[in-house]
Amino acid sequence: MVPSPLYLLLAKIIIGTTLACSVAWLIDYSRTGAWRNPVGQTLLTKTVIISALLLVSWLTTLFRFNFTVLNIIRWGDLGLVALVAPVMVWRMVVFHRVTAARLTCSNGHSVSGGANFCPMCGVPMSS
Repeated sequence: MVPSPLYLLLAKIIIGTTLACSVAWLIDYSRTGAWRNPVGQTLLTKTVIISALLLVSWLTTLFRFNFTVLNIIRWGDLGLVALVAPVMVWRMVVFHRVTAARLTCSNGHSVSGGANFCPMCGVPMSS
């Protein structure tokens, strides 16, 4: 079954725009150096996987591939989707480690571990 021309046009626009925004976020986030912390690394990894999935979907709307190439694309797609679960488990582990390392300032504000001052009230954190 061949998709309607309207569907193909919308798919090209929507997937292409989403892919462009995802790649722009990757570039912007990478430039900030925020990927040096564990949470940033999980965000970057997840966004790379999503971008790869979007790229594959977008390419299949732009070009007519033969059966062999489509079969390879399907296996690649499945592999990328399979990577999402371990990355999400990794993100949960990192999240729990980060939240377990949170401290409380003398005024009761929650502060990330390793902070020298409370971002809410400026109280110095004691070691």
